[in-house]
Amino acid sequence: MLFFSNLPLRVDAVTLKHGDQITGKVMTVSTSQLAADSSLSLNDAKLVRVGAATEIEQQDLGIKVTGTVTKVADKPGTNKVDPTRVYFEVTPKDAPKKLVGASVRIAIAVQSTKGAVLAVPLSAISVGADGNSRVQVDRGVERGVYVAVIPGLASDGLVEVRPTKPGTLKAGDQVVVGVGGSIPAGSVSGSVAPTGTVPTSTTSAPSTSTAPTGTSAAATGTSTGSVP
Repeated sequence: MLFFSNLPLRVDAVTLKHGDQITGKVMTVSTSQLAADSSLSLNDAKLVRVGAATEIEQQDLGIKVTGTVTKVADKPGTNKVDPTRVYFEVTPKDAPKKLVGASVRIAIAVQSTKGAVLAVPLSAISVGADGNSRVQVDRGVERGVYVAVIPGLASDGLVEVRPTKPGTLKAGDQVVVGVGGSIPAGSVSGSVAPTGTVPTSTTSAPSTSTAPTGTSAAATGTSTGSVP
């Protein structure tokens, strides 16, 4: 007798007949529930847990659905993935059947600011001679003013910053991002990924060009394939 935890199931193949001794597989079954298979780098695998919410997107088909991480391997190289990567599985919610066999992008929020934060482009942050992070602010009459900041979470080219002295940096301030360009610091809310080492960058006097900031979200990477 065989017991299955979930029904209904479809019997795809039977490998034994009545009277045979069971020495291997008895049958192959499948369900109507889709699952996306992918893999993570060793560092990313430390951040992803079973039950984590995901967004699954297939741009060519115009499909974007939510899902949940249902399995993360306990060691790299399982389920036919690269020996340096860790297999994981995502189960989408209400995914259309035409997603079967498609390559999808899976975004997993691994950490969040839990609300609106002040954010600047990554290239706006430099490191001073004292080893502290800073941004260069252009306020018209005060060109080239450096403001010490504490970097936080980062995603999509934006970094959360907190000025070491309250009131020295506010939303809308022009921060220098490189030669001939500046864009305003913005108030951003959303899911963001942990930041690593903030690179040192050189800055110069900004022009007057501006661009809006937006909501940022974290993603672990792109997955390929799905199973029936």
